[in-house]
Amino acid sequence: MTQVTDRWSGVGVAMRARVVASDRGFEPVDDSSEPPVIAEATLCHDDTARAAGIGAGSVAAAVLTGGIVKPGVWTVEQSVSTALFERAIAKSGFRWMCG
Repeated sequence: MTQVTDRWSGVGVAMRARVVASDRGFEPVDDSSEPPVIAEATLCHDDTARAAGIGAGSVAAAVLTGGIVKPGVWTVEQSVSTALFERAIAKSGFRWMCG
């Protein structure tokens, strides 16, 4: 089915993340005394398979070059620093928008 729908929708990928934090942490912000802090980011690429390959390749390259040195088993979010992530995004060709 994907091969049929790709003709109309394309094979790209986009992801949007929105984090809302208040003085109570990441709980819903209804009656908080302080206004929430909101961070948003959108990540886009024209080819989903290529985007997945870039992500996996970036992590592998970081492990092989010593950019990631964490013994044991970690999720990508726990093992990749923000600075390393930003460098990988800059090299990858992703369109990165923050708001």
